[in-house]
Amino acid sequence: MGYLGGGLLLAINIVMIQIWPAWGPRLSFLSVGLWWAIFSIPIFTRIPEPPAATASLAPGESVVGVSFKRLWETIKDISRYKELFKYLLAFLIYIDGIGTIIGVAAIYGAELGFGSIELILALLLVQFVGIPFSLIFGRLPSKNETRRPFFLAFVLFNLIALPLTGLVSSAFLPSNVTGTPPDPYMTVGEYAGEGVYQAAGDQFSVDGSWEPVVISADILGTENDLAYMTSVSQGDRLAFPFNGKRVDLTYSAGPDHGIFNVEIDGQIAMDPSSGEPYVIDAYQPTDSLWTHRGNRCRGTRSARAHSSQYG
Repeated sequence: MGYLGGGLLLAINIVMIQIWPAWGPRLSFLSVGLWWAIFSIPIFTRIPEPPAATASLAPGESVVGVSFKRLWETIKDISRYKELFKYLLAFLIYIDGIGTIIGVAAIYGAELGFGSIELILALLLVQFVGIPFSLIFGRLPSKNETRRPFFLAFVLFNLIALPLTGLVSSAFLPSNVTGTPPDPYMTVGEYAGEGVYQAAGDQFSVDGSWEPVVISADILGTENDLAYMTSVSQGDRLAFPFNGKRVDLTYSAGPDHGIFNVEIDGQIAMDPSSGEPYVIDAYQPTDSLWTHRGNRCRGTRSARAHSSQYG
């Protein structure tokens, strides 16, 4: 019932996020709180709370000491209830596995390139897949279950077939279906492939009075020198054609630096957080480096930065 109830609410939340992209996630958190509150009412109203076992503390005793003493007595009593002990041990292992899946699944999916909706759908799939498998594993310990060999064969088949399915799928299906990392973007003609490039390199084309400025590796404490391009003229342009979906621009900031506009494929780059044209304010460090992200696809793009003010 836990898988079913959580899965139904999660499915409703996905619909809410699709209909209301801005308010859907917030309303989803609110719906979870209401869901728990509503289904807790029968427990509060129909299940009586046993009276607390209270006792006065003897001279020299403390609440902490008595608590640990009673806990130890409870642990010693468990030895008389072997089935209870096995249940608690199995429950500990089960909960640890569930916690690991919940804690790692989203990170694992994000590393495979899944978006937010894909991650939620994957968790939704886990919820509904868990329903039949919880019933199967619940019947396995029963000695009276005549289908135990069938259930065990089914589990063993999945342990073998699922990894094989993943290997075969990754070999013959596209990466956007299997989630496997694609091959690195390669350099094609004038379009630079995956890697780190300095502004003074051959991959960049300049328009205006740009001049290279090299900072010694001894000053930076690095293995190689670092080359920047600098200009004192407004409207100068620096272009970087690349083959891929993402580019990070690293710039030098200071009181005598300028402000730069950014274009992608000839179009003004927009800041996704504000919806305004993105501007690199090199007079002072910004909160984060600018990153352009596109859809996972193969293709060529060109990034340009041109100065609109200068110091």
